[in-house]
Amino acid sequence: MCKNQTPGVNFRTPSPLAGFHLRTGAISIELARLGALYAEYYTGFCHGTYGTDTAARIAELHARSEQIGLETVRTELIRQLQAFLDAKAE
Repeated sequence: MCKNQTPGVNFRTPSPLAGFHLRTGAISIELARLGALYAEYYTGFCHGTYGTDTAARIAELHARSEQIGLETVRTELIRQLQAFLDAKAE
């Protein structure tokens, strides 16, 4: 316990997204494709093997991600998050 903390009092603010669960059914194909794509790059990024080509590899990964559904996933995530937040506000 921090020395300035009052025992028994919780000063943490819960996240407004607490309790949110992404329903992946509508985007399962895109998520599978993105997961396979990210697996191709994982080792290179984790171990720094791209060296001076790292920025180019990031751009390449992003472009390929967009081609196989990144924006679809992003749009669905935002839609679900907004619906969750709207329902909590009611």
